[in-house]
This record gives sequence, C-alpha cells and structure tokens, in this order.
Amino acid sequence: MRLACAATALVFLAAASACGSGAAKEPTEPGTGAAPAPSTAPAAPAVLPWATPATVKGKAGHPVKVTPAGVLYTRGGARVKPAGKWLAAISLRLEAAERADYLAPPADGGGFFWLAAGSEEPTPTSNGESVTAPWVGRVASLMARDLQPGAPESAVIEFDLPRSGGTLLLKTPSGQTARWTLPARTTGRGLDGVRAALAEFGITS
Repeated sequence: MRLACAATALVFLAAASACGSGAAKEPTEPGTGAAPAPSTAPAAPAVLPWATPATVKGKAGHPVKVTPAGVLYTRGGARVKPAGKWLAAISLRLEAAERADYLAPPADGGGFFWLAAGSEEPTPTSNGESVTAPWVGRVASLMARDLQPGAPESAVIEFDLPRSGGTLLLKTPSGQTARWTLPARTTGRGLDGVRAALAEFGITS
C-alpha cells in the first residue's frame, strides 16, 4: 500500500514539473505593443518664396530656370474690367540652364496656373477677361520658342482672379511642378510695359 501511494506521488510530481517547465511570460505594460505603421499620407508640396528661382524641365527635357519677378493687380477701367475682382500681370525671368529649350504650353501638358489659398483647383492663364488686358500684345509673352543659355528673357502672364494672393503653380509635361507664394499686393519688377499700357487706357494700378 505504501509503495502504491509513493508511486502515485511520484507521478503527480512529474506531471506538475512538466506543466511548470515552460518559460514564464512577462506582463506587457500598456502602450508597449508593436509600433504603429508610419503614415503614408503624401507630404505637402513645397512652396517657394516669391522671386526665388526654380529649375524645371523644358519641352525637350532640358533644364529651364524660372524666376517670378513681379506682380501687378488692377481692377481695370471703363473699357476693360475683370470677370472676377482683379486682372493680374505676373512678370517672369526665364533662362535655359544648359541647352536651348522652352517651357511647354498648356496644350502640351505644361503652363502656369493660379491656386487659391487652401485649394488645389488650378485656374489657367488667359482665363476670364485676362485676354483683353491692355498689356496683352504690347509686352513679351510666353512663346513656344527656344530660350538660350546665358541669355535670360522676360515674359508676362496674366490672370483674371477673384482675389489677390494665393499660389503661382508651374507644371511640366513630365509631371514636375514648381510653386511660389504669390504676393497679395503689387510688387517687384519687370512691369513697366504693363503700366505703360494701362496708362494709355487711363488706368492707374
């Protein structure tokens, strides 16, 4: 009888030892679990300060240096009025950086656009009544002709805008973009021809 009891006790101890042989797991403190996956939200596009040069690909893929030089806002006059609130003239300084090239027009997937604050809805140049602005045809405009290295040129683009300020956006056919913070007031250079044309219409900006 004693032998039977001893055998039973040994079986019980062996079973208990087997159950307790696994490594004990340490408790996990709250907040120490797996790290959350990094955010996949795209970064906001960089917006350059006004008059800062940017280099983008031209129509043929060669680098073109673009610098916004000035902006002028006018409400127009008796013979010329914007559909929105402002006619805006923006002067640009353009130069081929390495080889002859030019900025692709909207018909080829390029061009300049205006973005209202907090919006990604682009407004193209020559919208509204901007095509009737007094300076159109009297100052140099963007043209599909080659810029030459070492020979910077000036051009003026125009918008019909509901408000001043916002962002000036440049697109290229390759998907490259450049953005500048557009001043909310008239400033900068390269606008003498625009002012002369306005004066002929009796308009002071």
